[in-house]
Amino acid sequence: MMNPTFTSSSSILLVLLIIASTTINFMRKSVVDAWSVLPIAPITPVVPPAATGVVVESQAADIMIQAAYLLTRTTKTTSLADNIKNWSKINGTDALALGVPPANAFEIDEMDEAAAAAGIATATTTTTVTVTATGPQPPTKEEILTLQKAFSAFYGPSRSPSIALPLFDDSIQSFERSNQPADERAGLYRVRGDCKMTLSLSQEAINDYTIAIDLLKLPESIEKADPIELPASLLGRARAIRSLGPKQITDQQAAIGVEDYKQTLILNARDDYDTIQEQIEDGAKTNPYAAWEYGMALRQNSQYAEAKIIHLLTSDVFDSISDRSRSVISLLDAGIDAACQEIVSGGKVSSELSSSSDNYNDNNKNSDAKSILKKAVQYTTTAEGRDVALLQRVVAKEGEGRVVLAALEWSDKSLRNDAEQQLSTACERLDQLEQDGLQRMDAAANKKATPGASSSSTITSLRFNIDDYPGALEASCSRFKNTDFQTERLEWPTILQDKTQRLLQLK
Repeated sequence: MMNPTFTSSSSILLVLLIIASTTINFMRKSVVDAWSVLPIAPITPVVPPAATGVVVESQAADIMIQAAYLLTRTTKTTSLADNIKNWSKINGTDALALGVPPANAFEIDEMDEAAAAAGIATATTTTTVTVTATGPQPPTKEEILTLQKAFSAFYGPSRSPSIALPLFDDSIQSFERSNQPADERAGLYRVRGDCKMTLSLSQEAINDYTIAIDLLKLPESIEKADPIELPASLLGRARAIRSLGPKQITDQQAAIGVEDYKQTLILNARDDYDTIQEQIEDGAKTNPYAAWEYGMALRQNSQYAEAKIIHLLTSDVFDSISDRSRSVISLLDAGIDAACQEIVSGGKVSSELSSSSDNYNDNNKNSDAKSILKKAVQYTTTAEGRDVALLQRVVAKEGEGRVVLAALEWSDKSLRNDAEQQLSTACERLDQLEQDGLQRMDAAANKKATPGASSSSTITSLRFNIDDYPGALEASCSRFKNTDFQTERLEWPTILQDKTQRLLQLK
């Protein structure tokens, strides 16, 4: 029987990603954010997208799935572990001295017994690397050190992307100069795109992600590239586009972003399904954060009916993992999408579009905007937890939902009293939220710093995910009435802004 290779890329890149993600796993708190593929239970530490494995229900199940993946994969990818060893021998460098263990060491160690029982040798004993004069030349010792320093600077404890970026630049130049395989170069471009995102260089990041995607689509990369690299690159480009902001995104970029999110969810599906809808649904279960962003990208692209369906799906997924706060936020967004859809269609919902969403198990697909918004507003009282900032965003989102609901009711003269009541309640709740935020800020300023305490940090200052929504100190009744705020922070289309202005001007 043919001995399959177990590692999925011939690049030193993935080895360093494993080291970086392993280090981060030990140092970070066990939380989940928008950069991680979401586990069901228990919650595992956050890792960057390219270092994220198959989503499973427990760590034990994770090991079993990794075992099955390693033992059954037949794609002849290059063994990263052996490349590292051969490069090190050629250049007189000790890989272990560089802190570079064999590729997938944490997986292979767990599965050695299973592999032996199945009569399958590990990748580190079956793959050899032959260097020819016409093929890619192995990296020099200095190039390996430069790449290792780049990953250490970007993923290490100090997390300094400004130091890492020029090192990544040098590494890419050396990889291009030595004609390294396309899948290796793609991985490096993708990571440099991630680095640029942390430095708020969105447009430059888009360029890197695009190069990575083009390289990964080459025939030579399809067989060799790690299967998680393409969805990671697509997701990176989609998020970079979203981070440009509604006023900066071109129509072409909006369409590209929508397709990138869609393909990301399809590629993240864990099984082969008969329909695209089923693939998207399963992909959303692996990363509901990306699914929520997909809905917002659809709204940006004026695909309101589709955005509503995706946000309803996202709400269900978040609710299924007991994340009530983000479930409510997603449901409110579905109501806002439905409001935009009704404004465009003159109050009529396309039955054809609704029937196409059957595979999403969407119980609200035929509900009108007001019904969804009223239901979501009621659910805000069920959101609870220790994350104060998240709960504040729920209240802010409730205020947004009430304003949109009031605008819809204002169009019906028989409901104008209800509209005024909704607007009044929204402003009252937002004012209370602002006061609470100010009090907490003052309390934090007066509190003495705890020795050894560390401040929390975010992966990026750019806005693209569900946790970037305005919070207590940014949301207020006056701001919600401002058209620039509605465009840039609430991501309302012009049609919804016009509808709301008629309410505010009592027309």
